[in-house]
Parts: sequence; C-alpha cells; structure tokens
Amino acid sequence: MPSTVADAGVLRGLPGKACRWAGCALLAALIGACDERGQAASERRDLSAAPDCVPQDGCRLQADALIVRLKFEREAQALKPFPVRVEIDSPVPVDAVGLSFRMRGMDMGQNRYRLIQRTPQRWEGSITLPVCVSGRSDWEARLRIVTPQREYQASLPFVLHP
Repeated sequence: MPSTVADAGVLRGLPGKACRWAGCALLAALIGACDERGQAASERRDLSAAPDCVPQDGCRLQADALIVRLKFEREAQALKPFPVRVEIDSPVPVDAVGLSFRMRGMDMGQNRYRLIQRTPQRWEGSITLPVCVSGRSDWEARLRIVTPQREYQASLPFVLHP
C-alpha cells in the first residue's frame, strides 16, 4: 500500500488533524504553482488598457514590450456568433491566446475559447454567448496570452446586445 505524507511521519509530533491540514496546504501550494497542463506556472502580468476601452470598437492593451489589439469584428449579440481578432506585436513568440467570458455574480456556464493562430501576429475565433434569463447584459471578456516567459491577462467589460 502506498504511503502518504502522514503515514511516512514527515510531520511527526503534530496531532492527526493538524498533519492532514498541513498536507492539504502543501498540496494546494503545489497545485497553485502549476497551470492547467500541470507545468510550472509562468509569471503573470496584467495588460493595461484605456479605461474607456470597448472590445466592439477595438482596444489597445500593453505590458512590457507586448502590444495587443483586441477587436470584436461586429456587435456582440446573444446566441449569434461574432468574430474576434487579436493582433499581437511581441519580441517573443506567443504560445496561446484565449478568451473567457463571465458575468459578475451570475453563473453563465463555461464560456472559454482558445483562439486560432492565423499568422505569427494574428489570432482569431468565433464567439457565441448565451442569453441571461434575468435580462442582464453586462459581461466581462478575460483575455489571456501565453508566451514562454510569461502569462498576460486583462479583463474588459462590455455589453452584450439581446
């Protein structure tokens, strides 16, 4: 039978519950240091955008030497696909670009999209978002860009038209 941290007596002298809590805390710290593929998480940086940035009109975001232009190619409407384009000017290659969508305080399900690389600088995708049964239309697009050294992220509010 495989041994556990508690079985191995690594944390001897601690009461049983304290040992289990210490083991859980250690496991949580190790998991938190990894990304969804189980690899060591890279340094995260926030992309800055103008406060009046509206993805439907196009937004310019920046962090370090990375410059990003995000644009919804047409008005975002519920239940209708709308194309999204992300153009990236970066001195390092980009491994992945993703967008996820959420509504604060409302469970709208999993709305995650991995964009497809069309050129080294251009990533595209087609997004379809659900209708909120409460009638709300205030959404947040969460952009994530992964390079070999860092992960960049930004949250951009927008209104989804019915």
